[in-house]
Order: sequence, then C-alpha cells, then structure tokens
Amino acid sequence: MEMKNYLRRIGYDVLLNVIHVAGTKGKGSTSAFCESILRKHKINKNGELVPIKTGLFTSPHIMEARERIRINGKPISKELFAKYFFTVWDRLEETTPKIIDVYNPDKPHYFRFLTLVSFHTFLEEKVDTVVLEVGVGGEYDATNVIEQPVVCGITSLGMDHIALLGDSIEKIAWHKAGIIKSHRPAFTVPQPGGAGQVIEARAKDANASKFHGATWEEIEELKNYKLGLAGDHQKINAKLAMLLSQAWIDAKRAEGIEIVGDEDTVRQGLAETTWPGRCQTLVSPKYPKATWYLDGAHTPESLDVCGEWFTKTVTGTSKKALIFNCTHGRTGKDLFPALLKRFKSMKLSKVVFTTNEPWKDPSAHTGGDLVNNMTEPDLVLKAQHDLKDTWTALAKEYGVDSAQVFVAGSCEDAIEKAYSEDSEILITGSLHLVGSCLTAFGAEVQ
Repeated sequence: MEMKNYLRRIGYDVLLNVIHVAGTKGKGSTSAFCESILRKHKINKNGELVPIKTGLFTSPHIMEARERIRINGKPISKELFAKYFFTVWDRLEETTPKIIDVYNPDKPHYFRFLTLVSFHTFLEEKVDTVVLEVGVGGEYDATNVIEQPVVCGITSLGMDHIALLGDSIEKIAWHKAGIIKSHRPAFTVPQPGGAGQVIEARAKDANASKFHGATWEEIEELKNYKLGLAGDHQKINAKLAMLLSQAWIDAKRAEGIEIVGDEDTVRQGLAETTWPGRCQTLVSPKYPKATWYLDGAHTPESLDVCGEWFTKTVTGTSKKALIFNCTHGRTGKDLFPALLKRFKSMKLSKVVFTTNEPWKDPSAHTGGDLVNNMTEPDLVLKAQHDLKDTWTALAKEYGVDSAQVFVAGSCEDAIEKAYSEDSEILITGSLHLVGSCLTAFGAEVQ
C-alpha cells in the first residue's frame, strides 16, 4: 500500500512489461543473462525491426548508485540519474501529506526511493521490457508493487536475511515466492530442502498460469553453451534466464507483437553477458603484476561456489592470497568453512581482513557512493580482528596454511598488504567490499 501511494504521488499506475526475479543466489546474474538475451532479439516497431530496448533494475550497486538502473545493459549517465532522481524527489515534495505519520510517510527510504526512480526512468525512456530484481525477500519487497508481471522467476535459495525472512529454508521460500502472480507463468531451479515444494504450493495458491522447475538434466543441456559469466554454477542462472526470456517473448507474440530471434540469438545473449563483481577477473594498472579475482559471494553456499571457481581458475605456480570482509550480521564462523574446504590443497601466502572503506584517507578523494556517513568508523577494527581470530582457529582445524594474516582499515590498505608480484588474489565476502576494492583500483563503472 505504501509503495502504491508513492507511485500515485509521482503520477503513475505502473505499466511496465516486467520480468520479476527473486531468490537468494544468482538474482543479479540471472537478471543480467535475461536482459542480454532479450537485447539481442528484435521487435517490430512501426514496421521496422529494431533491437528490444531493455531496462534493468538490480541491487546493490558496486561502485555508483546509477549502476542499479540500466538501459540496454549500461548504467544510466550521471546526468540522467540526477535528472530523474530530482524529478521524483520534487514530485514527492509537491505531494507531501498534510499529516505525516507511519501510515502517511513523507518520503520512502533509500531502496524504495531508488525503485521509484527506476520506474520513472524506464517509463520516461520508453523501454520495451524491464528485468526487475527483488531487493530482499519478495512478498513485502518494494518491487512487489508490480501486480501484473509478464513472468516471475525464483533463483537458488539459501539461508540469508534470516532476521527478516525466517530461520528455515521453507520460510525463506515463502517470502521469495510472494512475487508469483495470478494468471502469470513462474519458473524456478532445483532448490534445497523443502523450498521447491513451498514455491510450487505458492504458485498453485496464486493461480499461476504455469509453473515449472528446471531439472538438473535441463541445466546440464547448457554444458556446451558459452556463458559470459564464469563459474559452473552460472549454468543454473542461465537456464532460468532462458526460460524467463522465452516466456516474455511468447507472451508478446501472443499479443500479436513480432519478436525476431532464434537459438543462435539466445546463445549470443548468454555468451555476451557481463556482470561486474561476480566471478570477475581483473588486472589493475595500479597493481599490474597480480591477477585479482572478485566475487560478491556472501552466503555459505555462494562462497563454496566462489571458492570452487577460484581454485579451478588459478595457476599452480603463483602465490595465492585472500581479502575478505562480511556485513549485515554475517560471521566468519558461519562463512569461513565454505572457503576453507576449497582451500585445503592450497597455501595462502597472505590473508587480509578489511573494512569496506575504499581509501586510507577518504578526505583525499571525492565522488563515489560507497562511504557510509551515517556511522562512525571503527578505529580499533574490532570486527576485522574477530574475523582474523576466527580464521586463524578454523584454518588450523581445516589444515589450511595461511602464512601471514593481516587486518586493514581500508580496501586501499588491504590491496597494498595483499599485493606482491606473481600473485593471484581473491576478494570476496561482500558486494560492498568488491565495489570498494574496484573503486580503489580506479576501475571504470560498468
């Protein structure tokens, strides 16, 4: 109800051709695959075949907030972001309720506001389709204001945000499946525990027009496909993206809209998908004699996949190192075993636990959207020292040799500590960490 009120205040009943994506792992990758597939197809507009114009809304951002809102796969410009940001802000200012309380708030919080900005952007830019990634959960998420998506998808589930979503995989599945709508198709992938049954039951209760859970056999059919995103697990996300994009195409064709593309178009879309901060390999001009591996994995399941990717990709002769941080109440005790199991046969020359602050001296840098001015910095780095102590104890238990273990107050400091010639360095544990490290590298916004 609150999001509907905000939408009315900025002048909209949302009419977007939405592919809605929820899940724990792979939401961003699935959305990116989906967007890329559709962008390679062509649509008939006024008798002319032109590429489908896509909108993509995801979270969190890696380096700058405008990355969350993409047109044709690219973040909107700073100028366009500022223009649409303040249009939405001004419309909310002009429609401030006479009585402001919990039922009539003045303005939405951060994520809801950016969701409104994304809707305004996509409508103003007249996109043909929007791939919309859920923020947290599904049932009560701001994006669930979309009442008639074209198709819904649920990616792989895991235990995350348990304070909000529940302490069992079944409770989490209930929230995620809240995006499924009446008379709309829904798709998912193999799920742990009873999550698949919960999703299927919610699809039935919602009167979905179709429900299909991709099987492992269907996923394995992609073994000969080239995927633009690294890691064996991306076959799961790619398969779901294929199902979602085909359902969108089928729906548009059923409306009499000409959509042109075939199997080769789909393969091209999958092969040319890019998504920063997920199984990304980087060589930085600032630190050129090392290879950096960045992945925003932040759950035990995703860190296991990340560890598998890293250990399979690195060379045998280089020095190996790790930069790590975690946020939002996650702990090393819960997360480290997934990595340590993968590192058993590997000697780590350095391990660095850092904050998500990009710079050693923030006052020397301007711009960026990664500094949290709402909190005081922890000058004693208690969380990082706790991670170091937990790692040291568990590494012995798992038989992983970590030659040097450091604590750093910033990503810039962590990079300098981890860096050495002929080294391969994994940065993981948080998308915020990955974004701050990319900022410290001086990487371009993608």
